[in-house]
Amino acid sequence: MLQQEYAAWYVPAKFVSRIHPAYTEVGLFLSTQVVDEARHVEACVKRLYLNGVGLREVSESTESSIKGLLMQDDFPRTSFLL
Repeated sequence: MLQQEYAAWYVPAKFVSRIHPAYTEVGLFLSTQVVDEARHVEACVKRLYLNGVGLREVSESTESSIKGLLMQDDFPRTSFLL
């Protein structure tokens, strides 16, 4: 679950710099999405440590799926896959 939260955090952050300054509202909205996902990651990590689980290794299939998602360059396709 934590890997999906990281992906949901990193993917929108990757596209913020590509938004033309004329579309300020779009950039601001995407930035709020990035902050929101960062809070989700923070909450998940805290909960894992408080429950004594900590961070674990990920399966290869999950890792390759997340890697493929992060390599996408098209925002609509990436957000659909996310």
